[in-house]
Amino acid sequence: MAPSAHTGLRQVCFGQDRTDTNPRDYPAEFDFIHTRVTVGCWSDMKKQIIQRAFDHLQPGGWLECQEVPALIACDDGTMADDYGWLRWARDFEAVSRLADRQTVVGPLIKEWMLEAGFVDVHETVFKIPLNGWPKEVRLKHVGMMWQRNLLEGLSGFSLGMFNRFLGKSVEEIEVSLFVLRDTQDH
Repeated sequence: MAPSAHTGLRQVCFGQDRTDTNPRDYPAEFDFIHTRVTVGCWSDMKKQIIQRAFDHLQPGGWLECQEVPALIACDDGTMADDYGWLRWARDFEAVSRLADRQTVVGPLIKEWMLEAGFVDVHETVFKIPLNGWPKEVRLKHVGMMWQRNLLEGLSGFSLGMFNRFLGKSVEEIEVSLFVLRDTQDH
């Protein structure tokens, strides 16, 4: 981050880092570090992200993590055990363990932050529908956007993991994803 000559605000420089294989010696100069939807990116988010962020934040700096659960849940008991998204999410979580990638991190982030030394940690949990079932207009819209987001990203989430760690062919994976996509509108 460097101050902008025009506004005095800091600009953010983005880079891709393999934190598990290419650790850098970051200076402790950041005032804000943010993660969002890093499901399956880390083998140990607590060590690779939370602790390193704490070590490289200025006093009073902030770490914000916006993560979604890989496993889906239903709070009214109406989701069938054979629901397509649930089956896919269970398969994705299982294969992520084979790949040494954490996908269930959301419920643990607050605890990890406290263990790393952060103080005044706040956690806000939002329920996000995965389709347009809610009656409330705003949640219906959010659900429809999430459904589209997930359906369009399904191949990206699935191909590498299911091919490398389950030995499925690209064709097998795409057929199973077609079936999943096809059942989402019914």
